[in-house]
Amino acid sequence: MDEAIYPITANTNSPITANGIGWCDYQYHCVRKEGYPIPQINFCTGGSGVLIADGKTTEITTGMSFFLPQDQPHEYYTTGNQWHLRWVTFSGSGCSHLLEQFGLNNAAVIKHSDSSGIDSAWQEMYNILKRGSENDALLANAVMYRYLTEYYISKINSESTASEQSAFGLASEFISAHFTEEITISKIILCIRIPLFRGFTIPFYS
Repeated sequence: MDEAIYPITANTNSPITANGIGWCDYQYHCVRKEGYPIPQINFCTGGSGVLIADGKTTEITTGMSFFLPQDQPHEYYTTGNQWHLRWVTFSGSGCSHLLEQFGLNNAAVIKHSDSSGIDSAWQEMYNILKRGSENDALLANAVMYRYLTEYYISKINSESTASEQSAFGLASEFISAHFTEEITISKIILCIRIPLFRGFTIPFYS
């Protein structure tokens, strides 16, 4: 099964405009050699599939999403019996600037550690547009801005979690390889060589 609310008629002068929203239980094989004319986000809620973009082939599983900027050539398809995707498309006079501020200039794949904010915003936007009442498109624009903000927050939180896990792994490997030696905090910091606190790098002193 699938459902799409598209196109959505709204004020094209809005900074952020919700152009479409939908979901599917089984994503058909999609090939767009010229890309899509507006940005899109697909979020996987079940099953698995593959995305091909920017010369990379990436498996997309539950809890992962992929962002595609406008005119980005891409291909994606299901690899199993099911691939549940929730998607949104958007534009607006301030869209390019906002995506630049959010670091979404190129195709991106994100493994989310917490998607509750994204899920909530998507569901609210979907419910608003399902009503089909007057001015609902304008209300959806406001929720689309919240959706993108929640997406950005989840993106940076997921990146921070991945960095922290990577640091822990490197530290564990270093300790295992040098367990017969004297190990100091300074040596471990030198080994991992990444910021341990957001925005701050701990200096190494010999």
